[in-house]
Amino acid sequence: EKSSNALPKSDLKFEALDVSGKSTTSDNKPYVTPGALSSRNNVNQDMQDLDSIVRQMPGTYTNIDPSQGSISVNIRGVQGFGRVNTMVDGVKQTFFGTSADSAYHDESGTSAFGSMIDQNFLIGVDISRGFTHGSLGTNALAGSANFRTIGVSDLLFEGKDSGFMGKFYVGNQGLGPNAMFGIASRKNVHSNGSLGFLMAVSGKKIEQNYRTGAGHIRGETQEILGEEIQDLNPKLLKQEPRSLLFKTEYSLNPYNSFILSYRGYENAIGGRTMDNINYQLDYAFKPELQWINAKLLFAYNQSRQKYLKTETMFAGSFPQIGLDTNNDSWTLDISNVSSFDFFHIDSNIDLGVNFLLNDYRKYIDFPKLVENSGGGEVGETGAMQQWENNPFSPAGKQFITGMYLDTSWKYKFLDLEANLNISQNHIRGHKPACEKGRFCFPKEAANIKKNYWNFNPSVMLSADFFHGLLQPFASYSRSSRSPNPQEIFFSNEGGDSMNPFLKPETNNTFQVGLNSFKQGIFTNYDTFGFKALYYHSNINNFIYSKSFIINDGNALISINSDEDVKMQGLEAELSYDIRYFYTKLSYSLQNTDQPISELYGPGLPSFGFSRISVLPSSYGTFIFGSRLWKDRIDLGFLLKYTGQAKRVSAHDELIYTEEWDRAYDNGSASILAEDKLPNIPTIADIYLKIRIGKYITLKAEIKNLFDENYIDALQAFNSTASQQITDADDNYVYLFTNAARGRTYMVGIEAKF
Repeated sequence: EKSSNALPKSDLKFEALDVSGKSTTSDNKPYVTPGALSSRNNVNQDMQDLDSIVRQMPGTYTNIDPSQGSISVNIRGVQGFGRVNTMVDGVKQTFFGTSADSAYHDESGTSAFGSMIDQNFLIGVDISRGFTHGSLGTNALAGSANFRTIGVSDLLFEGKDSGFMGKFYVGNQGLGPNAMFGIASRKNVHSNGSLGFLMAVSGKKIEQNYRTGAGHIRGETQEILGEEIQDLNPKLLKQEPRSLLFKTEYSLNPYNSFILSYRGYENAIGGRTMDNINYQLDYAFKPELQWINAKLLFAYNQSRQKYLKTETMFAGSFPQIGLDTNNDSWTLDISNVSSFDFFHIDSNIDLGVNFLLNDYRKYIDFPKLVENSGGGEVGETGAMQQWENNPFSPAGKQFITGMYLDTSWKYKFLDLEANLNISQNHIRGHKPACEKGRFCFPKEAANIKKNYWNFNPSVMLSADFFHGLLQPFASYSRSSRSPNPQEIFFSNEGGDSMNPFLKPETNNTFQVGLNSFKQGIFTNYDTFGFKALYYHSNINNFIYSKSFIINDGNALISINSDEDVKMQGLEAELSYDIRYFYTKLSYSLQNTDQPISELYGPGLPSFGFSRISVLPSSYGTFIFGSRLWKDRIDLGFLLKYTGQAKRVSAHDELIYTEEWDRAYDNGSASILAEDKLPNIPTIADIYLKIRIGKYITLKAEIKNLFDENYIDALQAFNSTASQQITDADDNYVYLFTNAARGRTYMVGIEAKF
């Protein structure tokens, strides 16, 4: 790979490999690596957005939220910090975002874990599903996603010691302009060392007042059943993120290398400003000793949100008072790989430890809150109660310690991997006292301290027949995820709605699959790659939220499911490239029975968690392209197929009925159900790239070529209250107005010299 970043431990699976005496490219490495691994490279050169690129990989999806300004990776139907270990250059992303009310029509904002990442700085993304290695397996339930940023080498032509990279894209439908500029230089120092620098800046503009395939302009008022509907406020959803990237790469000698980096991101969207900064050190020590290949990663990451004082939160429960949140995280990972021959068995042992300190804090303009509560002593008491009884950005600390041992043993055509990951998660936070006359435990105010231990073994057996042409594999892994502060300290009813007794989720996953890779089938330079697998996961103590009637209050509490959640599916991807023609296909078939969280959907105040994470029943991406005129022209088609998808709603026909009464008598305050989205058509995109000389590339793309009117799967606005209205008889009518962009045109230019 051209990226010069120090990779996390599991990315050893993506290091240089030789098959039949011929080296593979980065895109082909998943086809020669056992397990559910996928990779996409040159992400920063793609006019498809990052959500679309991630969705091109089997078993992998994203939850799109236009109010967040971040990306939320979904693996096999689960998402969020701990369920999917999302990283940038090996650093875990812990940001929890919440948007304000006014981005929607009569609706509270949304909340989600996400990563503030600038696609213009990304060279690639590696996905591991179900079976992870090293630090990636610490507190990771379903898998991991590692986004890799550009390094000095990515901006340099071979043989050059300085370089420039720039790009500019613009489109209609609220996309663009989008620009990025970077410079890099590398010089030889000492007798066998080098020193390199990189600086890059990036900025873009995205708006939501686009035209749908039906001709409606999002954000404009429309009349439905006699009611004037404005489904979103495009002004509050307009974003213009800005990013900076600095790197210093120093190689003291062939054995010692350092990377110092700074990454900054700032944006304003959803009624608040938000920013993220990351300082990072990567160090590698690799002498000419088979027992030593050591790596160190140390990073500080900070994410902040500052809300406009004119904005309200959660349907006005915090009116115009001024709020701020802060998330600090410290990461340390140290490991060493030893390689040796043990009685003609090629052996590798990766031993490491990692630490993550994660701190969530929230701040309030308390005098303003007192003023809005009535002033005086009563006002202060009421203000404090309002502050403690509101679920806005639950606060708490996590300290996660992990130790891992990864081993691989290769004898002839057989390869055995046996891994062990042990972690301890310390959770700290404050629980206010129970309301007078109510029962909860502990009854008095308390500083909660919870410790969780997780032991996660995994094993994979694979075989290599005919030099990679036939490579079957089978694996078992156990993974765990401890509760997050956002689950334990959720507080719509103060201490009454907190649950300090949550148990960790555990996932037992079985996978069986087949790899196939071949170079030189019909010519000396064509390549073929194929990967297919079946998986079955059984999640114990699945965490979801449920509402309970407590006297006159409706407490939404995170609980562990009594029933195991089962997930199973088929995943496949295929690639063939003969230079003048290429194709890349991926397909996923998924099924799960996970419960619906009552923090989803519009039936009750959802406090911003109005989304569903269950993947479409099936989906796939099919790319066909041709390179012409000595590879100067690249013309391609991209087809996106999506099967049946769902959203969450509170069905009015169930409310005020005997069924609802029975649920109420049993202590539940709501009934939620899944709605099927209208059938999603296959969306076609077409793209053209023209290379002019050595340095310039012109690009053009038409998205949604046939101007289809459709609702995107796993879009956060699908389940908001803006999607339901009442008719003349006060019956709820459920809408499908959250349509995606219609036909969209984009053009761009890239330069590298």
